[in-house]
Amino acid sequence: MKHTTEPWTCGTVESNETRYTQPIWSNGGCVVVVYGGVNHGWTDEHRANARLIAAAPELKTELTASTNAIAAASYWINNHRGIEGAAVIMAMLSIQNKHNCAAIAKAEGGKQ
Repeated sequence: MKHTTEPWTCGTVESNETRYTQPIWSNGGCVVVVYGGVNHGWTDEHRANARLIAAAPELKTELTASTNAIAAASYWINNHRGIEGAAVIMAMLSIQNKHNCAAIAKAEGGKQ
């Protein structure tokens, strides 16, 4: 089964007498709604949960890419022991690290 395509984004927080809600949107449709009770308000924890859920597709994409980069690096290490192989590995992992950092920043609500 495939998940809804990315990007996912946090919608506007809404409230009524019984709860706070924040929809997570993708391509004009609501993927999921994060709920919070009115007794405690919309807390930093609720906001963090919504950001993490919205970042899930990118996190999955980058985790998959990291797994592939590690497999490629292992191949290079096992088959190309020279300095050229090391340079390729470092470049590949450096690029992937930048993608990982961007996905993590989105999940944490920081700069992307």
